[in-house]
Amino acid sequence: MNITPGARVRITIEGEVAHHQPGEIALINRARIEYESEDDLTVDVVQQGYQVGDVVRLDDQHLLRCYQDGGAVWIASDGRRIHDDELSPQNLTLVVRATR
Repeated sequence: MNITPGARVRITIEGEVAHHQPGEIALINRARIEYESEDDLTVDVVQQGYQVGDVVRLDDQHLLRCYQDGGAVWIASDGRRIHDDELSPQNLTLVVRATR
């Protein structure tokens, strides 16, 4: 790859989001995009991720996607809160998609 300073490029990365926070998107395949402004980026969502109300299976337990304390978390059947950075999305199996 011969890229020099000043070259205009378009970089296409397709993958599953591991986490997203202001200024950073990290994908499961370990690609990480850092940015200062969302105006610098164009993101096309190919397939929507998990939404509030979705139910997934992780090993032998079911988790419900909820919105609590200003963010989305998973709630286990025993009431435990599980944050996205505590699990690997590829280990989740969708059981029920929330209806809108």
